[in-house]
Formats: sequence, structure tokens, C-alpha cells
Amino acid sequence: MKLNIEKIYKEIERLGISRRKLAKKMGMKSQWIYAVLTTDKSHTFKTVEKFAHALNVDPKDLVI
Repeated sequence: MKLNIEKIYKEIERLGISRRKLAKKMGMKSQWIYAVLTTDKSHTFKTVEKFAHALNVDPKDLVI
């Protein structure tokens, strides 16, 4: 699954949180968030769900 990185950044901005705070909400390290957001590879549904839950959005809104 390809993440819609642009949408994730818009939601981060909408919530007014940093990537570090997002990582904390997701129970992940900020380095992991950086790696996910800067690589162009497919991700598992579990990853999409983690982002969706932390950003309070529907998972389908975060995939391309």
C-alpha cells in the first residue's frame, strides 16, 4: 500500500503537531516516522492504521 504522504503532512499541520509528537501518539520512534515519510515504498495496512488512528482519519484517506 502506498501512503498518501501529502495527506499525512496536511493532517499533521491541521492538528498542529510535530512528527515527534505524532510518533509518540503512535508508540513509535521519530526516526521510524521519518523513514516511512521519506521512502517511496509500500507499507502494510497496520502502518496505515497506526497513522489513521493517530491522525483521527479514515485509513482509506491515507492511501493512494
